[in-house]
Amino acid sequence: MTDQHLTPAEDETGGLRELIENQPRLAAWLGGALIVVLTLIAYKPAIVAGYIWDDDHHVTNNPLIRDWQGLGRIWTDVFPHPSEYQLPQYYPLTHTTFWIEYHLWGLNPIGYHTVNVVLHVANAMLVWLLLRKLAVPGAWLAAAIFALHPLNVESVAWVSERKNCLSLLFFLSSLYVYLRYAGVIVPTLADQSTTARWFTLPDDPQRLYALAATLFACALLSKTVANSMPAVALLLIWWKRGKLKWSDIQPALPLIAAGIVLGTLTAYMEQVRVGVALRPQLWKYAHSPMGEFGARCIIAGRVAWFYLGKLIVPFPLIFNYERWDINAADPMQYLWPLSVLVIVGLIALSRKLRGGLVAILFYLGTLVPAMGFIDLWPMQYSFVADHFVYFSTIGLIALISALIVKNLTLEGTAGVAACALLLFFGMTWSQGNKYESNEKLWYETLMQRDKTSWMAANNYGVELRDRGLIREAELWFNAALKLKPNYTEAYYNLGVVAEIRGLQAEQALAAATQPSTQNSATQPTTRPDDYYAQAAEDYVKAIEVDPNYGNARFRLALMLQRKGQPELAADELKRVVALSPRNAAAWQRLGYIFMQIQKPADAVDSFRHVLDLEPDSSQAHADVGAALLQVGDLFNGFAEWETALQLSPGNVAMANDFGKKMFLVGDYRRAEVFFRQALPMQDPPPVELLTNLAVVMAKLGQPDEARKLLTQALQLDPTYTMAKDRLADLAAGRIPPATTRASTAPSSQPMQ
Repeated sequence: MTDQHLTPAEDETGGLRELIENQPRLAAWLGGALIVVLTLIAYKPAIVAGYIWDDDHHVTNNPLIRDWQGLGRIWTDVFPHPSEYQLPQYYPLTHTTFWIEYHLWGLNPIGYHTVNVVLHVANAMLVWLLLRKLAVPGAWLAAAIFALHPLNVESVAWVSERKNCLSLLFFLSSLYVYLRYAGVIVPTLADQSTTARWFTLPDDPQRLYALAATLFACALLSKTVANSMPAVALLLIWWKRGKLKWSDIQPALPLIAAGIVLGTLTAYMEQVRVGVALRPQLWKYAHSPMGEFGARCIIAGRVAWFYLGKLIVPFPLIFNYERWDINAADPMQYLWPLSVLVIVGLIALSRKLRGGLVAILFYLGTLVPAMGFIDLWPMQYSFVADHFVYFSTIGLIALISALIVKNLTLEGTAGVAACALLLFFGMTWSQGNKYESNEKLWYETLMQRDKTSWMAANNYGVELRDRGLIREAELWFNAALKLKPNYTEAYYNLGVVAEIRGLQAEQALAAATQPSTQNSATQPTTRPDDYYAQAAEDYVKAIEVDPNYGNARFRLALMLQRKGQPELAADELKRVVALSPRNAAAWQRLGYIFMQIQKPADAVDSFRHVLDLEPDSSQAHADVGAALLQVGDLFNGFAEWETALQLSPGNVAMANDFGKKMFLVGDYRRAEVFFRQALPMQDPPPVELLTNLAVVMAKLGQPDEARKLLTQALQLDPTYTMAKDRLADLAAGRIPPATTRASTAPSSQPMQ
């Protein structure tokens, strides 16, 4: 006779079983609420984090999210040539979400992080829905693991990885609708109930297909890693039906073609826009008949095993993993890809393991873009990164969850789930803390890598340099060079440090020459020019390593101009704009040099490039106007200056500068116009402006007006020497009125 009394654990399990079996709707709501609450709490440190690494390209320094014109350029500027596209990749839907958020909460990072977390929660819900509709055991457990697994933190806590979260949302939505279209997922009575009617999909196959295709397009326009969706759909159809017919394959072909087209664009932009050039680094050790292909296969095998290991044991999770040495001449390294093929082949031989095969093929198939067969910019630092596997883990998580549920009792499953989710919750919370700031992220990376990450050492140095810790920054840049000799960015950053030291030496020298502070102890030990020479040397080293490194060429041009070699500086800047046609700063500096070397026509062309890139820049209009005046186009030149003042109606310095330029060429009438335009811009007006206008009025034969203006200037600032001197000159007759002929000749009268 058996004991009819239940233990407390059995009673709890029975209660859980009764809830699931008798009240499935309530159980579903409670299960969903648990995932949502746990995920939101676990990601709290990430929600309040700041911006990191390339978030500046996507958000903080992205001019395209500022206005309606920028929104249009997000979608269209990739044509006619991707190299002129202002963003790193053509993911217009992702950048449209940034555009919307910028107009909702500006650059507050909490808003962007919150949206990422909400998208991640929605993805977890879709994972649950899909697996439940496909009758995969442990669907809820899989969704909960996906939501809380720390391997996903990089995709969620990093604002720039919005593309991952958004793309997966549309990927899973499209996959669900496509499977409904294919008849693999069949609506249940619960789906057709009145309470769920607003979720109900259309029954018409054509409308279902159109909706699936639209969602797939949204996924591709968020990130093209989603191009595997049609293949995944066919894989699941084969799993459920045991075969594929032409009628199954044919509808997927247009979607596959669209994925190939946009995927090819992404790969192309990695080269022409992002500037990826990895082969000399990737294949350094590829000395074998297999060559490059063999090296790529080795990378693919190692990548597959690496992420499996991190999924099972997610420790340590590092922002920048060590980059493997790949040697295609070493037979042992081929064990990585061969072992993957052998395991997949053995599983494929068993009909009973078809579900497991589907899960593994989902994992490998969605991981292909990050396996090394395509050169990606981050691979110059490491072949692996946590955000590369955001899509792919779903297959393995579903497989592991199904095995747990099928091989353990409900009590055992609940215990394993509780332990795993609690562990993942804590690890996700801890991982989220790393994204507090750039400085913390790079410091944590350095500590986890035992200070062997040359990329983290360089980037940590940049953070220290920006905080004014020049000496400490220089140490880290040199450390990066020891870890990776001929590291372009480290040479460049050392050059920037040398420039900063040169500026500091100039300031110290100026302070030391002041009578009140003159002291031999304050004299700088190194001359500013020596620092600037060192900066130029570092920039040259950076260019020798990477001739296409535009930042180094730009800074080198500034050093050459400072050294009195404007022609050489212009040559460097021409190379910069050839590499980066949208580099407004380079075009502007090139225009200034052309003005310096008396090539105003070339300056007009350079400044017009700036104007094309920044049509609302008052400085760009001012520069074009100055160049046009120098070539003799007075009408258009003054029109550009008027536009500049309209765009900066309170810019006293600009109006004053225009007036001085007119004074220096002897056009006193226009000088008066610009000075008087500047007068009401600031109350009280600057004494410099009043003095300049006084000199102009004296040249125009109005000494009384000039005397009145100078007196006003001295009332505002009795110590202003220039006004005192001009007043004395006026009294002594040393500012004679200009004759008709002289009115167009340059004046030698001092002006500030």
